[in-house]
Amino acid sequence: MRPLRLELEGFASFRANTVVEFGDDTEVFVLTGPTGAGKSSLIDAIGFALYGSVPRYGNENAVEPVITKGALEAKVRLDFALGGEGYTVT
Repeated sequence: MRPLRLELEGFASFRANTVVEFGDDTEVFVLTGPTGAGKSSLIDAIGFALYGSVPRYGNENAVEPVITKGALEAKVRLDFALGGEGYTVT
C-alpha cells in the first residue's frame, strides 16, 4: 500500500483542513519535525482511515480520542495505491 494523499480536519492536532501530498514519484519519504508537530497523528490518521480506529488508544471502538479538543467531528480521507489500482477511503 502506497499513500498518495491524506486530508484531515478536526483530527488530533490538525484542527483546520490539512492536506499532505506524498507524491507518486517518490520512493522514500520521511516525516520530520519537533515533538508535538503531528507526525504520529498523521500515521494515526492513515490507520484510522483504513481500519476505523487508532491502535495506540487500546480500544478499537474509541473514536473520541482522535477528535480535536473542542471540535464536534473528525474527518479523514486517504488516497492510496495498491497493486497498480487507486483507492480512496474516508
